Amino acid sequence: MPEKTHARHAFHPFIRSLLDAALDANPFASLDAAAIREANNLATKELFGPPAAVALAGDRTAEHGGLCVPVRVYEPDTGSIPGTLVYFHGGGFVVGDVATWDSLCRNIARGAGCRVVSADYRLAPEHPFPAALNDAYAATAWTARAFPGPLAVGGDSAGATLAIAACLLARERGGPRIGLQALAYPACDFSSFASDSYARYGQGLFLTTEVMTFFRDCWLPRPEDRTDPLASPLLAENLAGLPPCLLLAAEHDLLLDDGSRYAERLRAAGIPCARTVHPGMIHGFFGLAPLGARDNGLDEYCAALRTAFSGQ
Repeated sequence: MPEKTHARHAFHPFIRSLLDAALDANPFASLDAAAIREANNLATKELFGPPAAVALAGDRTAEHGGLCVPVRVYEPDTGSIPGTLVYFHGGGFVVGDVATWDSLCRNIARGAGCRVVSADYRLAPEHPFPAALNDAYAATAWTARAFPGPLAVGGDSAGATLAIAACLLARERGGPRIGLQALAYPACDFSSFASDSYARYGQGLFLTTEVMTFFRDCWLPRPEDRTDPLASPLLAENLAGLPPCLLLAAEHDLLLDDGSRYAERLRAAGIPCARTVHPGMIHGFFGLAPLGARDNGLDEYCAALRTAFSGQ
């Protein structure tokens, strides 16, 4: 599958306005979990825009392996539903919830014409590794039973990392079968923050090396867990057998190289991976309403889901 890249660009005008506004109100100004949750969740919810109408938006409980994971199920008003996406929100494993990501999941359901199951996994530091990972797999396994048919997993940032881990666990445990991993800027290596993109973009933006270190220390307080392939999938010995992948990347993002290396590893293992680097964008651009569905990656994301479901 192709990889779309661009020469280095200036920030998109809307992104530039966000960065300018951050001089007055940065959601990561205080490295405190409660303060970041309050500021970031409010800002993110507003940026995803007002909730669009869907045929169904209902809360349920995903039960699997002794775990009970709150989920919100969305169904579009499109008649037959070709498949289901299990979605994991971003937020560094520390912030975010299904309510904050509500509008984004509604837009995915409408754009792809699919069912979306948004998982409210447990957050760090109250619930460090592997709590969120276990919840992610439980939500995926439950979804496969509750809604038989074509299945995909996806997420943004920390949620994309959880989606990858759910695929690794599904491979190890013999299921469920996942037809696509639909990812936006995953973190793929918590053992080191020494890549070129960390050096280039690790300061001055919303997601900095300092913030990533805070998230890592909350999620992975034990240093030995930072080399676990389920936390750092780039350290997995073998990625063979994982599903095909769509990977959206932001040009100005310290996780840019993580995504590039993950795509390379997948292709080396014979797994199709389409990776697009979106010019002028920063970490967190996916789904932002003011950018529009073409620039914020939603059109591409939904098209990949439609194609994946039609082929399963």
